[in-house]
Formats: sequence, C-alpha cells, structure tokens
Amino acid sequence: MRRTWPGAVPLVLALVTGFLAPVLLAAQDERAIRAAYVFNLTKYVDWPAESKELVIGLISNRENGVFLQKLLEGRLTGSRTIRFKLSPAIADLRDCNIVYLADGFARKTLAAMENMRLKGILTIGETETFPDDGGMIALVRVADQIQMQLNPEAAERGGVKLDSQLLNLAMIVSPGTIVTQTPPLRTAVEHPNPVYPPMAAKLLLHGMVRVEVRIGPNGRVRHVECVGGNPVLADAVTKVVTNWRYEPAATESMQTIQFKF
Repeated sequence: MRRTWPGAVPLVLALVTGFLAPVLLAAQDERAIRAAYVFNLTKYVDWPAESKELVIGLISNRENGVFLQKLLEGRLTGSRTIRFKLSPAIADLRDCNIVYLADGFARKTLAAMENMRLKGILTIGETETFPDDGGMIALVRVADQIQMQLNPEAAERGGVKLDSQLLNLAMIVSPGTIVTQTPPLRTAVEHPNPVYPPMAAKLLLHGMVRVEVRIGPNGRVRHVECVGGNPVLADAVTKVVTNWRYEPAATESMQTIQFKF
C-alpha cells in the first residue's frame, strides 16, 4: 500500500520550529530541509521516558555531518537535548536513538545493525531504496522537493514505536506493493499482498517481480507465470496471486501485474 504526500515544504512550514524557519525560507538549502525533518521526526517517536538526551549517529561525509550538527546540536526536543556522534563505529550505534545514513553508507550499516539485533533505534536515509533495504524512513529528493517515505514494518521489527500521525504525512512503502496492472483491468475482489520471504530478508533481496495472470470467467485464477524477477521473490508472489479472486466476466482474460519488494 502507498499513500502519496504532497511534498516537503508544506510539512516543514507547518512543523518546523523558529530556529530553522529563516534558513529554509531564505536559502532553501536541501541539507537544512533534511535537518528540519530529522528534528521534527524526533517528536513522532515514543522514546524511553528516562532518557535526558537524544543521540543521533550520523554516517555521512564530514561536510554534511558538520552542517547537520551545527543546526541541531544542543537543541531541545521535548525535555531531551540533541547530541551527535559523527561517523560512529558500528559498535557505538547501540548508544544512539537515531542513525542517519547518507547515500552510499546505508545498506552495509543496516545489515550490520540487523546482525547485532539492535532495537529501539530510528533509522533515516536519503534514497528511494532505503525502505526496501530495511530502513525505516527515507527523505528522498523528488524534483525540487524532499519526500518522506516510511516503512512501518521495518519500524515494528526494530522496536521503534511511531506516532500514527506519520502515516498521514508519509508515503507508505511495504514489501509486496503492487506497482502496475496492465489493462484491460479486471477488479480483484480478494487480493492479499505477498509476504516478504524470510530467505529474501536474510539475503537482502529486493526488486521488481512481474507475473502474467490468466483469469477464468468465474473470477478464479487459472494460471500464474513469472516473467521477471528474483525466483525467491517470484515464488512468494505466485503463491499468493494464485488464490486471488476477481470479478466475473464474460470471457477468460490475461493480466500482467508488477510488484515491488
């Protein structure tokens, strides 16, 4: 399932605190907009009550890291003071509340965090593939805007409790999302999404799966054939789509469906 969201600037103007507003309005610096997102996202997480500091581990190039640190270091979010760890070692991530991963650093770090079974750490990235790689929130540049994409399943697995309001502000990205269905389109009345296979998660498999579906007049699926995609992901799609049910029609029909994992 995906929910679209109109873009970065309206959210920033609605939520950003005064210390960042002049920067955003005067310069529209992309890094400042990302900083505004990070600051405001701290308000949408149920942090441990005893915590007096909120530690952000930033894995990025030094210039961008220092920029973000200058904007947010020492600021109060609720009753907590924001502190930074620039380019922390993997072992030090367990002391962080948020880990911000710039492009090029995400996949390897997320895999390491998964292996360490770290919990309660919000992960934020910058690329469209970040949620697919197991990240929780991606701040993705789309044209001249920053779009927020959220993987609630990754947050749940990581033990991060997000405020339900985020679901209304972000594009929701989940494994098994239906991307396209070619016409002529018959409406599926029963269409559960494929489950992301444990083997795929272990191997960090992601990508597109395309299947051709032959549907009988009674709406039952007669045959599903994979025409593109990783076999592990394709098997998950085939098993589910085989049991889909469509609205009745006068004749048999074919339909091509594409899923994103």
